[in-house]
Amino acid sequence: MRDRIHNKVQNRETQDFDSYLNAQGATFFEPSEGTNDIDILPYLVSVKGHYMKVPVGDLWCERVIWVHYNVGPDDKAVICPKTIKKPCPICRALKQAQRQGGIDEEELKGQRAKKRVLYNVMVDGDIFLWEISYHNFGKQLEKELDDQDGTYDGYAEMEDGFTINVRMAEAKIGKTSFLQADRIDFSNRDDLDDDLLEDVQDLDTILVVQSADELEAIFLGEDTPEPTTDPDDDLDYGDEEPQDDPDPEEEPEPEDDDNLCVACEGSGENTKGRKCRICGGSGEKPEPEDDEPEEKPARKPKKKKAKKQAKQECPHELNWGADCDEYDVCEKCDLWDPCLEAKTKM
Repeated sequence: MRDRIHNKVQNRETQDFDSYLNAQGATFFEPSEGTNDIDILPYLVSVKGHYMKVPVGDLWCERVIWVHYNVGPDDKAVICPKTIKKPCPICRALKQAQRQGGIDEEELKGQRAKKRVLYNVMVDGDIFLWEISYHNFGKQLEKELDDQDGTYDGYAEMEDGFTINVRMAEAKIGKTSFLQADRIDFSNRDDLDDDLLEDVQDLDTILVVQSADELEAIFLGEDTPEPTTDPDDDLDYGDEEPQDDPDPEEEPEPEDDDNLCVACEGSGENTKGRKCRICGGSGEKPEPEDDEPEEKPARKPKKKKAKKQAKQECPHELNWGADCDEYDVCEKCDLWDPCLEAKTKM
């Protein structure tokens, strides 16, 4: 697990959790302002096709999820299917509304999928489930691990792990106040008893990921259709076959990874929620022919010049290829084309 965390670092709204998490018996952790001493506990992976490619039976320490808030007339919160690499009808509908001018920027921003992270944490001997925005803790944790050159990548190991001392400070966006990590330190801790693993949540199986039909009904305010799958069926996130039988004209076929856009992995959006510049928001791999003559000719002279100049090296000190289109500076970077090409070959 330590090596996987190291590799992950190198490659980089308050609503009822019950609507998208089925965490029986869990108590949710609410950090306080100031320093919080937490031990992140791992869980035993039980699903095939894990999002971090962790084999069944191995330990992992977190679960990244994408959540849509304020969905439909009832303002529900639901998990975006891109969490398990499935196409999302809500993302598709929002993109279509944006193209047609049928939604304002504030409403669009409020309904776009938000990146969240789940952790099992132990605080003062009690075990909690922690659900928090990636930008309020996970991003800072990754940066700190990166700055420490792997020294603390084993923080969640049961043996030789570390306590995370995170200082939470008040931050504001508009009139909304929230707590955000502004400092993270690590301290030694005693080895943990493996019996604790019996009390943690399986962060994959607690996810309530609804079918495309169900999500569309919620979005439109219609009656939710009967589930088409048995809730007791074995989970397998590696199978890209849709669980429902969607209209082939409306729902992209996810089972063929070769047809998905490699930049956005079929979501049609980059990590900032903007339209993917490679597939134009379709989520599909573009044809080899260049159908967009407006932008490409302007890039070509710089592209050839820069390819030899900055081979395997990012001028902004990011990870060449891996971080392409992940940061604001990427949009105006002269090396964007070769960097994306490197990303597609990873």
